[in-house]
Amino acid sequence: MAWLVMASACTTVESDPTTNSAAVLYRTRVDFMPPTRAERISQIAYEDRALALKEAELDAKVDTLNKEREALFEELSAKFPECRSQKHCLSFLTKGSTRKFEQFREERAVLGKVDSELAEAESTRELWRRRREIRVRAIYNRYLVREVLGAAKWDDRIDEIMVHSAEVFPDRRGLSRRLVSLAGPDIVPMLVGDLDFRMMGKPVDEAAVILTLDVRLKAEKGSRYLVTLLVNTHQLDPQFYEQGFEQAWARKFAQPELLRKEIFCGIYSIASPLLLAKLGSAKAKPCEDMRESMQAKHAERYEEANHSESWMLPVSYRAL
Repeated sequence: MAWLVMASACTTVESDPTTNSAAVLYRTRVDFMPPTRAERISQIAYEDRALALKEAELDAKVDTLNKEREALFEELSAKFPECRSQKHCLSFLTKGSTRKFEQFREERAVLGKVDSELAEAESTRELWRRRREIRVRAIYNRYLVREVLGAAKWDDRIDEIMVHSAEVFPDRRGLSRRLVSLAGPDIVPMLVGDLDFRMMGKPVDEAAVILTLDVRLKAEKGSRYLVTLLVNTHQLDPQFYEQGFEQAWARKFAQPELLRKEIFCGIYSIASPLLLAKLGSAKAKPCEDMRESMQAKHAERYEEANHSESWMLPVSYRAL
């Protein structure tokens, strides 16, 4: 155990598994085709229509149930005026006739059923809104895959950028386990909290994409590498993903030595406090600023929150 602690304390950019990892080599899945701008607009419009139809249906149901509940409550209040405020209601009724008490319970059960249906309808409406949010973000995350492939044209040092793998997951747990595997082959999550990742103060959830790119530079020998990016945007304004986005990433891809320094802190910066101890104490000081930014509950305080490139985080690297 002492040896393991010593080893983690000596972690450097060169020895850290996230910056010299074979893990990305064995994952060559492509789960989707990235949408074009036109397809993105069309897909989001479809999600908006689906939500609008469901909301109209559920709004009507909620309105009907609210009216039914109001009528039932007024009827119950008229029959049992001592229960209108509910305070000490049962105490009063138990002192009266058994029949009146049973009648109150029966009619209150009807009101309770309507309350239950109303709560279910409102909960379903919120779930559909959440569904739309997740799906729209998923569309943007897939769209960014296409956008970042265009970065090669903005820097003469880059020869080509290709997709090695593009992974999506049906739930947050599966995505989080994949991130843990990229942090190091020997790291095993033991608690649910180990799988909690936050990026720019927002959850890393099932809308995210784990993208591995095959980047080839024109210059020196051995200038081909794989880089894995966590794509987890919450920025849904398309003006942020125009020319500046590609240029910013072109500069990063053209300088893999600088990219590796960012990767060194990548997963550490978004990991839950529970997982930090397993990632190595050597990262604590050099990654402090990056982690503070990523974990912030109010990310808008940070200038980088307004930069679209901040929603893609390099998390693993392998020279080829």
